[in-house]
Amino acid sequence: MNQVLLHRLKELPTDLQAEVLDFIEFLLQKKRIAEQGGRAGVKNQEPYLMEKRQKPFKNKQPKLGSGKGTFTMKPGFDEPLDDFAAYM
Repeated sequence: MNQVLLHRLKELPTDLQAEVLDFIEFLLQKKRIAEQGGRAGVKNQEPYLMEKRQKPFKNKQPKLGSGKGTFTMKPGFDEPLDDFAAYM
């Protein structure tokens, strides 16, 4: 198993090898947390994981009228289509 993993890892480009390393570290951290019987806070995380942490996404509500003028509808857009004439 170890030989297969190493062989496959060597086939990957450097940037994907870094992603594999990050994922392995994530799994190890998850295992440590489970063994401790708790959840990880920010203080418990490794420093290299903190560097890649992005700012949390804030769900912003759009303002009314913010999409005005971004699209137009042609006259007669709600008229029946000729393709559906047989069904009417």
